[in-house]
Formats: sequence, structure tokens, C-alpha cells
Amino acid sequence: MSEDLSIFQEIDEALRVDNFEKFLRSYGKLIIAGCICIVLATAFSVFWKGHVKENNLKDTDILIRADELSQSGKNVEAAQGFKEVEQNTYGIAIIAKLERAKMLLAEGKPAEAETLYKEITNFTGSGSDEALRSFAALNAAALADASAGEQKPSSGGSVFSAMTQELYALALKKEGKTKEARDILDNIASNPELLISEHKRAEELRDGIKGKQP
Repeated sequence: MSEDLSIFQEIDEALRVDNFEKFLRSYGKLIIAGCICIVLATAFSVFWKGHVKENNLKDTDILIRADELSQSGKNVEAAQGFKEVEQNTYGIAIIAKLERAKMLLAEGKPAEAETLYKEITNFTGSGSDEALRSFAALNAAALADASAGEQKPSSGGSVFSAMTQELYALALKKEGKTKEARDILDNIASNPELLISEHKRAEELRDGIKGKQP
């Protein structure tokens, strides 16, 4: 009885080996190819993440240096740095555009700043921030209204409202309407609903307008 059982076990084992060999002959190449694809995909994923991180670090360094150049009044060199980062397809490009738009406004170039804000609004790259795009859309609309000579943005207690009024004041400054610009900035600086940082920025903008009152 035990001999018969042993024979059946050997036959079963032989069949299993034979079936396994047939399986390997039929699908072995596919299995190997699949394993190779998994290894390559993992390696590419690791490489790509490292590549993105390296690029972001490089662009961050360029952005910081461009901002320093802008603060030093070297706007031409700063613009080159901002534009280099803007070629990126990641969210850091939005920051570069915002910084360059701010520099253009300080130079009295609201039309160019408006163009940049519109580009940010339509930005669809990786890391696109909805809040920043909305902010850019608001600024673009405010500059468009100012250039069209429409009524100034209504005052309010929100940070975005204050920024909109500041942009309008800068547009008025460019037109030589310094008193109107100062009045708008005075209202922002004295608005109790805004933060101290907003008051300070409005005061700095106001004091930078020529023809300030004593």
C-alpha cells in the first residue's frame, strides 16, 4: 500500500515539474521582461525625483539671487534670473513671475505686469497653486481696470482688496496723479480691519511717491 502511495507521489511530482517547465517555456520570457520593466520603472522614478529636486534647488538659488539683485536696483540682471526660472514647468515658475511682476510695478510698467499676471492665471504646470492663480487674476483685472480709467477698486478689509487698491494707486502714480494715489494708500494705512504688515506696506508705497505732503 505504501509502495502504491509512493508511486502516486512520484507521478504527481513529475507532472508538477513537467507543467512548471511547460509554463516557463510558454511564459518565461514574458515574466523576465515584466521583471525588467519593473526594475527600469523603479530606477527611472528614483532618477526623475532626484532630477526634479536638483532642478528645484537650482531654480530656488537663481530666484533668491534675482530677488537680491532686484532689491539692489539691478533690475536688468534680476529680470534675466526671473525669466530663467519662469521656463520651468513647475510651481516655482509662478513665484518667479510674481516677483518679476512686482519689480515691473515698481518700475512703473503696469501693462507688462498685467501680462505676467495673466500668464500666471493660465499656468497649468505641476505644482500650480489655485490661490496664487486667483491672486494673479485679481491683480490682472485691477490693472486692466486702472489702465481703462474705470472707477477705482472699492475699499475693504481683506488683504486682496488692499493689494488691488495698491496696484490701482501705482497705476495712478504712473499717470502723475500722485495726490489720488496717496489718498488711496492713506486709506489702506489707516484701515483698522487690516493687518499691521498691510499698513506698513501701504505706508512704504505712499512714502515712495514723489510730491508727498509734509
